[in-house]
Amino acid sequence: MRVREEDVAKTAFRTRYGRYEFLVMPFGLTNAPAVFMDLMNRVCRPYLDKFVIVFIDDILIYSQSKEDLEQHLRLILGLLKTEKLYDKFSKCEFRIREVHFLGHVVNKEGLHVDPAKIEAIKKWEAPKTPTEIRQFLGLAGYYRRFIANFSKIAQPLTTLTQKDKKFIWGEKQEEAFQLLKHKLCNAPILALPEGTDNFVVYCDASHQGLGCVLMQNEKFIAYASRQLKVHEKNYTTHDLELGAVVFALKIWRHYLYGTKCTIFTDHKSLQHILDQKMLNMRQRRWVELRSDYDCKIKYHPGKAKVVADALSRKERVKPARTRAMGMIVQTSLKSQILEAQREALKADNLKKETLHQMEKEFEEKADGVQFGFQRPIRLGKMIMDEAHQSRYSIYPGSDKMTDKIWKEREIEPRFVGPFKIMERIGPVAYRLDLPSELNSIHDAFHISNLKKCLSDETVVLPLKEIQIDEQLCATEEPIEILDREIKQLRRSKIPIVKVRWNSRHGPEFTWEREAFMKDKYPHLFTKDPCGSSKN
Repeated sequence: MRVREEDVAKTAFRTRYGRYEFLVMPFGLTNAPAVFMDLMNRVCRPYLDKFVIVFIDDILIYSQSKEDLEQHLRLILGLLKTEKLYDKFSKCEFRIREVHFLGHVVNKEGLHVDPAKIEAIKKWEAPKTPTEIRQFLGLAGYYRRFIANFSKIAQPLTTLTQKDKKFIWGEKQEEAFQLLKHKLCNAPILALPEGTDNFVVYCDASHQGLGCVLMQNEKFIAYASRQLKVHEKNYTTHDLELGAVVFALKIWRHYLYGTKCTIFTDHKSLQHILDQKMLNMRQRRWVELRSDYDCKIKYHPGKAKVVADALSRKERVKPARTRAMGMIVQTSLKSQILEAQREALKADNLKKETLHQMEKEFEEKADGVQFGFQRPIRLGKMIMDEAHQSRYSIYPGSDKMTDKIWKEREIEPRFVGPFKIMERIGPVAYRLDLPSELNSIHDAFHISNLKKCLSDETVVLPLKEIQIDEQLCATEEPIEILDREIKQLRRSKIPIVKVRWNSRHGPEFTWEREAFMKDKYPHLFTKDPCGSSKN
């Protein structure tokens, strides 16, 4: 291919023997194959994929009969003569029924794997270094379109080629290596595309990889699959299924671009992807790429896409028939307690236990469980106080179980008071003399809500420490502001205050925003945290 006259000077270079210029495009230049390929595409454009295929300087003409072949050959040779392009006669072959083209064998049955390449794979020994694995996968990957589930089979091998990965050749790697060799040596025959109509793509995705199958007129044209990248493992199911569709459109662009095709997926919402209003940036980018193709996405049940499923996950199989069986599921805690007690009562493990200088005695129930029957009030109160005041304890259903627990632990709830009885109202009610703080509460009470005043101050709470609503329930309210600080953030300062609350479980302290507390409890700010009155 000649260089344009005005560009000849740009190719000049000097040597010890003089100055030289290129008059034709040398194939040693980086862009020479691409430029020549573009030239051949422009020359043969009217007949591409009709009866001629071009790859750089390889021209393949195919016809249904000898008469058609002669006519097609005259057309192509005429185009080459017009563009002043020439073929070397010794390299041409005519009227052959089988041709080796780009590492494949093409005949009337379809597309085959080149036997010469398969012979090299048969004799390939087990790799011993990551470089040898890459060499094997490079040759095997050239025929991956023939192998269903190729990426999943090769995963144990590709893992060893990763950076900072220790090379350990184990059973999984050997099994994958032998399986790939077997499948490549027994690769199926793929059909050749007939025109540009009736293309159908089946796609599927899983957390293991993406898989798709290209078909035409119910014949397999090609398989494609790949493993998920690290960041893709965090994608949602919707994005993975959409990614499988985009993967198929990209890898088979030369088949699907400019033609009508149908894409089947087992993710039903994808057929309405264009109607969705809220899309993330990734989905928008993929939808924009899909708009370049004249394709329609349809839903098909998953079990109808066995081939695509096999490329992305394990193949679906029918479940084996089993007899019905019954199973009783119960907790093993009781048996574990009994076993632990039997171990503890052995002579070697038996120890004398004391609790608050009191020997602990045990009784044995009918089911074999032993329990201690002495329950000191002091110990029960200590346990309850610790459970309520600790920030790390949880007791679900406390409201329902409070009365029962208090009775069993011999701990009575605290009362507010004392108050003077003014009069008796009927046989079961009394009127009390309530202070002004309890004006919102009716002064008549049923006898069940009253208790005889005791001298023990531990069961009496002062009114200043609690707040009571109309239902006689204690409410948690802030009592006072103890301290004030400024919380420094990146670009702002937030004043916060330390608040003491009248919790029924004892005093509690929290840090709250000063602005919020001022709006809701302004009476707490009549004094500053140090105790001095405001001016």
